[in-house]
Amino acid sequence: MQTHDVQLLGAFRVSVAGRNVGLPHDCQRLVAFLSVHDGHLPRVFVAGSLWQDTSDDRALGCLRSALWRVRQRTPSLIDADAHTVALADGTRTDLDDVADFAKQLEGDDRPDRPRDYAWLAKEFLPGWYDEWVVDQRERLRQLCLHSLESVATQLARRGDHSAAIQALLASISLDALREAPRRQLISVHLAEGNPSEAIRVYNEFTAILQRELQIAPSPAMAELLR
Repeated sequence: MQTHDVQLLGAFRVSVAGRNVGLPHDCQRLVAFLSVHDGHLPRVFVAGSLWQDTSDDRALGCLRSALWRVRQRTPSLIDADAHTVALADGTRTDLDDVADFAKQLEGDDRPDRPRDYAWLAKEFLPGWYDEWVVDQRERLRQLCLHSLESVATQLARRGDHSAAIQALLASISLDALREAPRRQLISVHLAEGNPSEAIRVYNEFTAILQRELQIAPSPAMAELLR
């Protein structure tokens, strides 16, 4: 049985048994939409969501065309019948990896990727501006932010300062104006006996806030350096 992988973070990509498969943009939108929804979806819902600016009949026709073109390139990626459509069972997406990462943290387990956190900071479908993409992008960003800060707390508690720093830097790259990971980063630098780095982080954040929002860091953050 062929394995299917769908990448949505950083860029869109479909691979079958390790081989990349090129798809037209409408087909990419269909595969991506199915990737963020579980189970079989009614055809009318998928068509109406992806082709909103046309009639129902025209939207269903666009869906049939996209399904046909996907099947021409990778016949077993999508499971469809007369009424519903879904990704085939066993299809793996990088959203599954994010969900697995977040689930591991619920049990205070150390994730399988202890030092590779940059992948969590990749943008969901960059350059796509469909309403459902924008909503999913923000939901995923929030999930990754909180997951990275949670794992950083666990790593720092275990004394793995280097890995905690990497997780916090990934979180900061997702939201440069968020104070929580900067405060954590200062605490980690102080815990490993590196006050000069803690001061650098504080001064850098102070400059960013002043430039972007004309405000100062919270008193609680300043108190860390006293």
